[in-house]
Amino acid sequence: RRALADDDLDAIVTIEADTTCDLGQLDRMVDEVIAGADVAQGSMHHPDGEMVDVSGFRQLTSRAASVAMRLATGSSVHTFTNLYRGISVPFLRAEYQRHGDRLITEPGFAGVTELLIRFMADCG
Repeated sequence: RRALADDDLDAIVTIEADTTCDLGQLDRMVDEVIAGADVAQGSMHHPDGEMVDVSGFRQLTSRAASVAMRLATGSSVHTFTNLYRGISVPFLRAEYQRHGDRLITEPGFAGVTELLIRFMADCG
């Protein structure tokens, strides 16, 4: 909510607290958002992506969840379970106006996936 109240922001970035994201991709994602994308997302499951220092169990569950969500939604999004995203502040303001505090209702990684699916549904 604080970020949405700041009129000087064009984009916000979310990352995992365990710092498993490649921060070298951050500028690229923000540039995509500034250029007009509503959301730009990093993905360890993209053909050019990789997971480093992540347990095999976590890799398996993340990949399985993303495959299941791709099948369920018909989307080609590579990763549904990561939080490494650049988001347009005007887009996020509109989403918050539409959904209010129900924009994210699930805790943890379920909320991460819920937010992405809500964005996808609202964008058609």
